[in-house]
Parts: sequence; C-alpha cells; structure tokens
Amino acid sequence: MTHSRCEVCGREFSAWALIACPICAKVVCRKCGYFDYGRTFCSRDCAILFFHGDDEDELDREEI
Repeated sequence: MTHSRCEVCGREFSAWALIACPICAKVVCRKCGYFDYGRTFCSRDCAILFFHGDDEDELDREEI
C-alpha cells in the first residue's frame, strides 16, 4: 500500500485518504483540508482564490 504525508500536519496516510488542492496541488488529509464551494482546499486562501480569482484575472478581463 502506498503512503503519503499530509503537507499541513505531516501525518502519514494511505494515498487514497489524501486530497490534492485544486489550486496549488498541495496534498492534505480530511482533518486539515478546508472545505468550501463543494471542494476541499489546503487552506482558506486557496478557496478564496478558487472562487474570486486573482488580480491577474481581473487585469486580463479589462484588456478585452
């Protein structure tokens, strides 16, 4: 069985028990993950970035 570590708490888990953040791909366990917008993120910052985007996204839209 393959084991990996949560990148937040450092505990070792089976690979199937870890979740990759859809923004930064950091791998987290369910206890450390931040659930919002129907997904699990590694932090609140990544959840906000997922929903609101970043400044570069807004600059690109203004150029169009």
